[in-house]
Amino acid sequence: DKTRIGTGMLGDILMWLDEKKHEYRIVDCMSVPIKVKIVKKDLFDLREPQKQSIRNLIEYDYRGILQGATAFGKTIVAMHIIFNLQTPTVIIADRKEISKQWVEQINIAFDVTHEKIKGANGHFFYSNHEIKPVIMVLTSSLVSASTKPTKTKKLQERNKLIHTICKNAGLLI
Repeated sequence: DKTRIGTGMLGDILMWLDEKKHEYRIVDCMSVPIKVKIVKKDLFDLREPQKQSIRNLIEYDYRGILQGATAFGKTIVAMHIIFNLQTPTVIIADRKEISKQWVEQINIAFDVTHEKIKGANGHFFYSNHEIKPVIMVLTSSLVSASTKPTKTKKLQERNKLIHTICKNAGLLI
């Protein structure tokens, strides 16, 4: 059996597997990301602790989890990373309020066109230099709902749209 996990969780999972004495094999499936053009509009300057967090992520090829206390500026750090990488990005927020914060900050920081996903708490952002979306903001409930079978045609169409756009843009959920 194959299980795919984000590399930011790899250390904890390996410790658990070793503790339980499970056998495992690691296959790195990370591919070279698609490049896009994201134009900066008004991106905030970083404080030294934020710069250090980016240096730490760079050291591990951006594989990891960005953690920080409330008001650390994780959203700003992540937007700098998105800008530096210039690759399509999916942002999964655990609450609508966090999703709304991302939407506001992306509209301030980048030269993008914003489109809300109809009937859902999700948003696409298109660079004015690309036809495919460059950033997608979803709530975790929308992501989990989009992977489950649904009976209504409207929801089926929405879920198919989300997955098609993600796949075509090189975005993975």
